[in-house]
Amino acid sequence: MSDKPQLIRGLEALPLIEGDEFVRKYVHTDKLIFAVSWIQPGQRSGVDPGHKGSDEVCYVVSGQVAVAFPDQNLVHELHAGDAVLIPDSVAHETIGLGSGPAQTIWALAPGLGREEVGIGGGK
Repeated sequence: MSDKPQLIRGLEALPLIEGDEFVRKYVHTDKLIFAVSWIQPGQRSGVDPGHKGSDEVCYVVSGQVAVAFPDQNLVHELHAGDAVLIPDSVAHETIGLGSGPAQTIWALAPGLGREEVGIGGGK
């Protein structure tokens, strides 16, 4: 990474598909990952196995989602303005709820902690 601020425009972010979820990954360094995703009602992201050594945050910009934690038999329903902190190595899945698409922001640090999953990705 450069020592200068870096501008990333929306269409420059790396597109990925994770299950039914469309993702644009804006930043992927050895210290931080930042992405924005969209999911339609009834669609599922597929189970993310979690990130060894990293915490992750999901923030809902618009719409409504459920974030399920299958290994813990737990589901959190999130609306616009809500966030959930996902601890180190906790498996999770996003399900679109409501009547329209949901947009979420994902950030994790210090890094992915595993190989990339999804279609179209890479670092």
